[in-house]
Amino acid sequence: MRIAIICGALGLSVMTAGAAEIDTESANYVLPGCKALLAITEGREMLDASSALGAGYCNGRAQDIA
Repeated sequence: MRIAIICGALGLSVMTAGAAEIDTESANYVLPGCKALLAITEGREMLDASSALGAGYCNGRAQDIA
């Protein structure tokens, strides 16, 4: 029983060590949303709901800068 608990704890620690935090300040994160925002303002269709969320994030970041 003790070995199972130790192995379980070790397995969980290894799984979380590989998880990387998303950098929401990087261009790779923001640019797709800005492209979606541009498509919305030009009257083109959005692809999906995540595009709308990305567009809102880009718009919000633009408001912070201005």
